[in-house]
Amino acid sequence: MDRFLWLDQIHAIAEPWVGSEIVALGQLAQAGLPVEQGFVISAQVLTGLLAEISEPLFANFPGLDLEQPQQLQAIARTLQQAIQAAPLPPAWLTQIEAAISELATEVLSLRPFLWIAEAECLTQQSLLQTQFCWRQLDSIQPALKQLWADLYQAKNLLVWQHTGNSLAQVRLAILVQPVHSAQAAGLVRPDREGWQIESSYGLGDVISLGEVIPDRYQLDRSAAAIQQRTLGQKTYVHAPADSDQSEACIAGLPFAASDQFALSEVQLQQLMGLIPKVQPQLGDKYGWTWAWQQIQVDDSPQLELRILEVTQTRIPAAIAKRPAANRSKSHLLKIGQGIAAASGQAIAKALILSDAALAPATPPIGKVLVVSSFQPEWLPWLKQSAGIICETGGMTSHGAIMARELGIPAVVGMAGATTQIADGKLVLLDGEQGQVYEFTGDRPPPPILTPRPLAVPSDYLPLGGQLTTQLLVNLSQTYALASAQTLPVSGVGLLRSEVILPEVLQYHHPDLWLRQGRQAEIVAGLAAQIQQFAAAFHPRPVFYRALDLRSHEGRGLLGGQQFEPAEGNPTLGRRGVSRYIANPELLDLQLAALRRVHQAGYPHLHLLLPFVRSVEEFEVCQQRVDRAGLFKNSQMQLWLMAEVPSVLFLLPSYVRAGVQGISIGSNDLTQLLLGIDREQSNLGEQLDERHPAVKAAIAQLIKTAQELGIPCTICGEAPVRHPELVHWLVELGITGISVAPESVLATQQAISEAEQRDLIQPTVND
Repeated sequence: MDRFLWLDQIHAIAEPWVGSEIVALGQLAQAGLPVEQGFVISAQVLTGLLAEISEPLFANFPGLDLEQPQQLQAIARTLQQAIQAAPLPPAWLTQIEAAISELATEVLSLRPFLWIAEAECLTQQSLLQTQFCWRQLDSIQPALKQLWADLYQAKNLLVWQHTGNSLAQVRLAILVQPVHSAQAAGLVRPDREGWQIESSYGLGDVISLGEVIPDRYQLDRSAAAIQQRTLGQKTYVHAPADSDQSEACIAGLPFAASDQFALSEVQLQQLMGLIPKVQPQLGDKYGWTWAWQQIQVDDSPQLELRILEVTQTRIPAAIAKRPAANRSKSHLLKIGQGIAAASGQAIAKALILSDAALAPATPPIGKVLVVSSFQPEWLPWLKQSAGIICETGGMTSHGAIMARELGIPAVVGMAGATTQIADGKLVLLDGEQGQVYEFTGDRPPPPILTPRPLAVPSDYLPLGGQLTTQLLVNLSQTYALASAQTLPVSGVGLLRSEVILPEVLQYHHPDLWLRQGRQAEIVAGLAAQIQQFAAAFHPRPVFYRALDLRSHEGRGLLGGQQFEPAEGNPTLGRRGVSRYIANPELLDLQLAALRRVHQAGYPHLHLLLPFVRSVEEFEVCQQRVDRAGLFKNSQMQLWLMAEVPSVLFLLPSYVRAGVQGISIGSNDLTQLLLGIDREQSNLGEQLDERHPAVKAAIAQLIKTAQELGIPCTICGEAPVRHPELVHWLVELGITGISVAPESVLATQQAISEAEQRDLIQPTVND
């Protein structure tokens, strides 16, 4: 069989060397369907190269100790260096050069397809990434070698060893295709209801890399009717490079476009019409990627729908089952569905934490935490975990927010998770789809962790000049400072004490330390933590929110049950500053810590008071702030969290009493206006900040703040969950928008475009 094959030359006999997906794509091309042209570098090429290097080098590695990472890394380096150094035979180079000359664009994509002997094709996306290169021999050679070398990374060697495969059984074919500019791209895949279409702007890799939430269309089995449409969150776009700086570029998507579906109605109907033609060729085993591409026809661009790739029906696992009778088997069994709260996937053992459990017997390093509700004392274990599954909660629940900030996958709102999942059982947590699977069989796959990164690299988006609207960041983790302080923000709009203070208290209830006379330790520890944030962002402002501890969270802390009542609705119970009215010492200790940070040379540290219900409550706190000496710092500002609906009517009174600014807490404000507990997943879809009542409340707060001459920011999840609100907030004249680190650059793009749009609005003369 030829080492290099065009798609229209590929038949089933080539499957062991190109994989079933490429064979299926070739069948579509041969059936006259609109498949993007391309050629395949079969697995024979890599096999031949390895044979030329040294056969013993790539023999199976008996006795490899998987618990010895240094040994694993050494083997990986040896294999990778040998591949990178090996010259390709001149005859192969001649064939590759002739093939790429037939492709019509300057940029090429190299898509990897894995094939394991006597096993089903693996999901290569979790192991290898598509490479882009120029249509030149000296560009495609290093790209090819990079893919081949990546096959033998240490993490992949771990996979082969766990699945019982020798290196000789692992085959890699590469599909080479031209990369055209695309107006929209995505995938079609079968599901239980019928068909699902995912789409976004630009190249489809932005979806597979998890950089956007695509638009989704649910179709019936005939693909003739749309049952549901869901607008995604499309903040980035991939496009071929138009200069010699790189082979592909990533840019922020204009928000005027992100607020619309990527596909026009005509394009959607044409795509739906293609499904019945493709489906008989593929059956329900495969899905396929597509793109509406700008194709040059007779020197003029023409928009055409093309099929790019065939993929196996999405089972989110990186391990194939072993069908041979003499081999062990591993199967996936779906055990639950919840809300996809933080993207990424993890394969790891489950650790069940009940409400009564205060600590796991062993550190949960690399395990998936399964909890009934997220407790603050579990944060240190969450940091070490592979992901979290929570029976309660929604997208704005504390567990979901913490998982996104830590960059680990999370599924919330999965009822019965702590009873359905056995402790120590190997599970697959899919934070992309909100699904949880259990592995059955006598050979479990290896643990594979694929959390999303904490933040987008800062060079993804050019800084579009100075913004009039302040862009701020929400933080609570000191470990995030290294990357967060380099983000293009004006400061920290929300520093959450609900994470910092329990950590200082070693997850004991604060009243327990007060009873033990450990006040000095609280002040010293809290000041040391806060000062790290103040120093990292100096001289930019940092707004510290005083502890807003709810009774059920307090009961979960060590010793908390002796101090906290069992309230029926903690959201409306003893929390926020009302706790300080009953116990002012807890506020005084936080104020003493802030004073110490001011004295250390960081006067840009300010205070946010949480969940204030009345002007009288504010005045009590203000008096204690004054008594603590914080107002001696001329820069010190005392702000209010605008989250209790009564602030809509009392804001002028608050300002007369001394409030210097407000930050809208859209999470609490929304749940209180709509009467929906944000920790309850069954009403999650109704908890929408775009509700007319919520938007009216936010608009009133911004307008009143402007009339009173005080700044007004927003620090809830609303601008992240619904990016279209950013334009609206800027138009209203909000002072600042504070978001999580991973959302900073997308929000920056949105603010910039909103401000630019306002600048070019025509003026009307009276």
